[in-house]
Amino acid sequence: MTGLEMKIRVHPHPLAAAPGPNIRLKNTGLQIPRVAKARGLTEEPVRKPVQQNIHNRDLGLFGEPRVNVVTLNFALDPLPQK
Repeated sequence: MTGLEMKIRVHPHPLAAAPGPNIRLKNTGLQIPRVAKARGLTEEPVRKPVQQNIHNRDLGLFGEPRVNVVTLNFALDPLPQK
């Protein structure tokens, strides 16, 4: 093998190994203080958008209640920073 050659390993299901854009509802309590601090906010204004962006189980059966981080970030963008 020369310096220009390399082996590329391809995962058969690349999306299966990637983390999704969601956090479990039970983990939001850990994330709210971090998000508030990163955005220069208190925790209280972050809680309402979190509650508004809760997605329940798919078809009422599958998965866990979760919060989509992408939609949450869009909801937090208009909030004034301190």
